[in-house]
Order: sequence, then C-alpha cells, then structure tokens
Amino acid sequence: RHGGGHFIDRYVFPRGELPHIGTVLTRLQEGGLEAFDVENLRRHYMRTTQLWSEAFEANRERIRPLVDEKRWRIWRIYLAGCAWAFDRDEVAIYQVLCRPAGQRAQDLPWSRDWIYRR
Repeated sequence: RHGGGHFIDRYVFPRGELPHIGTVLTRLQEGGLEAFDVENLRRHYMRTTQLWSEAFEANRERIRPLVDEKRWRIWRIYLAGCAWAFDRDEVAIYQVLCRPAGQRAQDLPWSRDWIYRR
C-alpha cells in the first residue's frame, strides 16, 4: 500500500492510495491486460496543486467563513504539501492506457497523436 502518509490518510483521503507504477503494471498484466501507453502526470499535478494552493491562499477571506479552523489548516497543508511532493518526485501519478493482452501489435497506434485529434 502506497498512500499519502498518516496526515492524508487521516484527514483528507482515508484509505486513499497511489500505488507504485510497478505495482499497477504488474496487476494489469496479471489481469490479462497490456499497457500500451504510460504517461507520468507528475509535472501536471505539481502545477495544478500549486495553482490550487495559491488560489486557496488568495481567497482566504471568502473561504474561511465556510469552514472551521481545523478544516482550513488541513486543506492549506494538503494543497501546499502536494505541490511540494509532486515537484520533488516524492509522489507521482500516471495515466495508463491498456487493452486486452494478446492482440496484434500492428493494431496499436504509432504515437500519441490519435489521443489529441478530434
């Protein structure tokens, strides 16, 4: 189990989990799936949580009346901590595209272009 530590497990996402990519790929393979594209989204999540943290701080006067002091501090620490952890490779998150194993290789796309075309 790879969670976010005691703080996140207790206050933010109880029983939440970000399993290591090796664990995910192993389980997919054991389940009869082939991963054909793996993208590390760590940089995107670093930037997103950084912007959320900045917006949270910038909107303090609007947010504070909505939550108690404990909740305010929890989310303040969580957002800033996530940005820090993603930036320093303490945590990562991946998008994995897969399909049933055993299919022909020629049926796979040559690049990610197909993802971005409409």
